[in-house]
Amino acid sequence: MPKRQDTSDSTRTTSVTDYFSWSTGSSEILRREPAVSWRWSSGPGWLRAVDPDETWPLDGPVKIAAFDLDGCLVETQRGGKFPVDGHDWKLIPSLPIQRTLETLEKDPQVMFVLFTNQGGISNPKTRWSVQDTKTKVEGAMNALGIMRRRKRMYVSTGHPNHMEFSKPWTGMWELLLEEARQLSIEIDRGQSFYVGDAAGRPANPAKKRKKDFADSDRKFALNAQLRFYTPEEYFHNQELESVARLPLEGFDPNGEELGSDLKRTGPLPLQDLLIPSSAAARIRESPQIILLVGFPGAGKVRPYLINYPLTRRNP
Repeated sequence: MPKRQDTSDSTRTTSVTDYFSWSTGSSEILRREPAVSWRWSSGPGWLRAVDPDETWPLDGPVKIAAFDLDGCLVETQRGGKFPVDGHDWKLIPSLPIQRTLETLEKDPQVMFVLFTNQGGISNPKTRWSVQDTKTKVEGAMNALGIMRRRKRMYVSTGHPNHMEFSKPWTGMWELLLEEARQLSIEIDRGQSFYVGDAAGRPANPAKKRKKDFADSDRKFALNAQLRFYTPEEYFHNQELESVARLPLEGFDPNGEELGSDLKRTGPLPLQDLLIPSSAAARIRESPQIILLVGFPGAGKVRPYLINYPLTRRNP
């Protein structure tokens, strides 16, 4: 997992009033919940926010209910592709978000976790700032009004030297696992899941849906070994046909063998890529360097399976 960096904690209070009064763009009636004074911490490539009064479930393994933010829980107020500032958001009105999450909240072993890429922070061509990110994330999470003390957020800043924290890499998930280990908390991965809109779906004119901009959310779930749902599937149960059968861009580390057909979506077995069986006996005694090149989430960091040391340099 990525090496933990020293962090500096800072606490700030959201600018909202004691009870929510802003428009969320949703027809749902929000519960009147006090706003949370989120405690932020950071490291190279990531931000994290937790409730100062956070209480992990202690009656057994914890189930992680993980969600993306943009395109999953919120959208821009006027339908633009990118927000203009930290206040340019609303809960997606076509999804019964609050009603569904209130049902989820009834399970005392569930922890709500947000994983979001906010690469505009590190993009010099944008005016998106850390403060914009905090304003949007805090506002959206407070507006949901659910799971007080059982909710935390992770943000990837898209720093080019720390892309391991950006989805589909699992750096944010690994941060969560490490913090759970420090508290002797067991994560029930089999009962955990992740919801995101970047699933690699083609355009669907009948549903007035554009092609997904990427498949990074689905790859993130695969890499973290979590069940995956699209927002429509989770909140509306619309896509009963699973997106798991859709091809992924690049290599699918869990797919079929590539064989001789280079057009198929799937990798060669990792051991065959690193040590071809026909040459294994000849090269075993000599020094070797194995160079792995591939798309994000392709499985490049898995040589530990055969005890190879790993050196990694992100572009």
